[in-house]
Amino acid sequence: MNFYGIKELRNDTRAVLGAVAKDGNAVITDKGKPKVMMVSITERDFEEVYAVCARLKAQRAAEALQSGDVSMTMEEIDAEIASARRGE
Repeated sequence: MNFYGIKELRNDTRAVLGAVAKDGNAVITDKGKPKVMMVSITERDFEEVYAVCARLKAQRAAEALQSGDVSMTMEEIDAEIASARRGE
C-alpha cells in the first residue's frame, strides 16, 4: 500500500490517481497521519464497493454507541444506519 501526503495529492493528483489505479489502493495522510483511503474501482463494481463502505460506517456507528464512545449525535448514527439499510 502506498502513502501520499495531502500536498503530494494536490500537486500531482494525476500521478497519485494513476498509482491507485495500478496498485489498487493508497492512503492519503495529513501531517503523517492517515486520513483517507483511496480504492481503485470500476464502473461495474462501484455499487458494491459503495454499499460495503456504507455498511462499515453503520457498523462503526453502532459499535461506538454500544461502547459508549460516541462522538456522533444520535441523529447522525440513525442517519448512517438508515443509509446502510437503503444501500446508499
